[in-house]
Amino acid sequence: MYEINPQSFKALLPEFKKASKSYYNGELERKNYKGISYDSKLSPAELKDKILPLLKNEKIFGLDLEACQLSDKVLENLSAMLQGSGSIRARIKEVLA
Repeated sequence: MYEINPQSFKALLPEFKKASKSYYNGELERKNYKGISYDSKLSPAELKDKILPLLKNEKIFGLDLEACQLSDKVLENLSAMLQGSGSIRARIKEVLA
C-alpha cells in the first residue's frame, strides 16, 4: 500500500489560502470556492476532468481505477449522487436493490 505524503500538498497551500481569503471577503462565490458540491451542475466531461486524476492516483486507491476499468462506474455513481438533495440516498438504494 502506498502512503500519502502530506508535504506534497504544500505546493497547493498558497492557492488555497488565496481562494479562502477571497471567499471570506465576499469576492468569490460559494460555487466557485468549492471544487465540487452537491449542487454542482457539471457536465459529464467536466466531472471526469476534475475527478479522473484522483481515480488514476495509485497512492490513493492502491491502483489506477481507470486502468482496471472502474473509473467509468465510479464517475457514473458520483454524477448521480451530485444531482441534489436526497440523490446520495437514492443512488445507494438503487445500487443495492
